[in-house]
Amino acid sequence: MRQNTGRFGFSHGAYWNRARAYEKLGEKQKAISDLNQLIGDSSPNADQYFFRGNMYRDLDNKASAMADYKAAEKLLQQYLNGDFGNSLQDPMYQVMLENVRNELAQINY
Repeated sequence: MRQNTGRFGFSHGAYWNRARAYEKLGEKQKAISDLNQLIGDSSPNADQYFFRGNMYRDLDNKASAMADYKAAEKLLQQYLNGDFGNSLQDPMYQVMLENVRNELAQINY
């Protein structure tokens, strides 16, 4: 991983793919660790927050899951508002936003 650095100083794709593999293997905490590398202090990628939120949810860490779902919700709303340009105003983000809001509703029960 450290040798395969991309333009951000690390291999974004490698961490993402390994996090997905860890998820499939049931290694949720390891997936979270790789997602932490991707997100850092902040990330403009709603998928990363949503995925990590799902991992936290699966580990019954409701507070962390809620924080990530809220971050994903905010970013998705910005995408749909065109805050990052028109290229992110894709209908798939509306579906994803609905999924995020469903997860938030489930946590609040």
